[in-house]
Amino acid sequence: MALQKHRFYTAGFALFTAFALLMELIWIPDPLRWGSIYWLDTIQYMVYALAAVPVLWAWGAVTGWRERGDGLLASSLRLAVAAASAGAAVLMIVNPRSVVWLGVLMGAAWLGACVDAAVTEARIGRRFPRKAFTLFAASAGILALLFWPTPYLVMYPGLTVNMNSYAKAEGGTPKGTIQGVLVFERPAFPVDWLYGRLYPHYRFAPRETLDMSLGEYHAVVQSMKANANKLGSAVAFWKAGIGKGAVKSGVRVLAVQAGSPADGKLQGGDLIIALQGQSVLSTAQLAEVMGQVKPGDPVVVELIRQGKTERVTVQAGARKDKPTQAVLGIQIEDSVELDLPVDVQFRSYLLHEGGPSHGAALALTLVNQLAEQDLTYGNRVAVTGTIDGDGRIGSIGGIRQKAFTVSRTDTDVFFVPAGQEDEARQGASGLTIVPVRTLDEMLLWLREHPRLK
Repeated sequence: MALQKHRFYTAGFALFTAFALLMELIWIPDPLRWGSIYWLDTIQYMVYALAAVPVLWAWGAVTGWRERGDGLLASSLRLAVAAASAGAAVLMIVNPRSVVWLGVLMGAAWLGACVDAAVTEARIGRRFPRKAFTLFAASAGILALLFWPTPYLVMYPGLTVNMNSYAKAEGGTPKGTIQGVLVFERPAFPVDWLYGRLYPHYRFAPRETLDMSLGEYHAVVQSMKANANKLGSAVAFWKAGIGKGAVKSGVRVLAVQAGSPADGKLQGGDLIIALQGQSVLSTAQLAEVMGQVKPGDPVVVELIRQGKTERVTVQAGARKDKPTQAVLGIQIEDSVELDLPVDVQFRSYLLHEGGPSHGAALALTLVNQLAEQDLTYGNRVAVTGTIDGDGRIGSIGGIRQKAFTVSRTDTDVFFVPAGQEDEARQGASGLTIVPVRTLDEMLLWLREHPRLK
């Protein structure tokens, strides 16, 4: 009975290791397609399969629960292992985004299983629980290799998204092939340096370059994603002749970097309406005014906070990589009143946490859904870039990794923000990469370059 229990514990951890390796290299099978079903669409179900790990641990604990010669303490330990494992399995199925609680329950179940194995070996007469110690040492080493956070961030190739599956406009007809593209950026684990030697386009950077905590960063990108969904939809409706689009009203502060010039002066939620006495209704106008400011200059910011107009003076700082460029140290976006006369249903993906870089792809997709004909003209299209209320395409991060991701598919053209095409080509020299400044430029290129079927 004890041997059988050990096998369940060991099998559970071996399965967990296999899943962990698969998830960290989840981008490799991305070119797989089953009609309109992309690799990303199937990943949702892998989380349910991962529940088999705590199920094995729970079964092992239950199997050894009534072993002869065990006292109340040992039985209670196995009951705790079974409870933690069962809780983790249920949470994976019900709410797999609860990463913290999943980590706590899985960690408790793993540690309990190792202790239970040691107790069992001690009971059957072994002075040193060799098998239990081996299980603990091996599993701890593997966990450290796979998940011990280092002081670095890693960015690496990601996944393509079927935008017609991601977003569907009411009354529209999905048509053509339009893809968004995601890349991964997260704390780097020790194993990532091995992956970086084996696979191209892994980029490492000190975590301090993030200028905010991971929790704050997660909240910011989630907000950016939600706003990009609304803004991209409004622009698409406007281009399709439905609604007024996006009417700009100022610049919204999303977050203030700790220790920056704006720390303690500005705060998330502030609506900036003027800078240095000049009206700013968009991030582009704010950038234009900041271009006239030198590091160390006082910057008078007029803003609306909780319904009241205030003026705040911030001493401009210097950008780290460009010391001559003045910065305030804030994350911002256009604040706009959006006209959304058509409902859009968005699909939730576990691996699409946030960010605004799908805005241009979304706008093109919805315009195409609402048009009478297929505006891709037979082209298999991939797009990356933000979008503003005027339909302008903005720059994004990870362009090299995104280009490499797209190059592994059968894409005909990859639209990228103008100015980033050279870096994109470093990730995919053989891919047709077209720089664009606006949504209209994308539509024009597709019309002038029909693909014969």
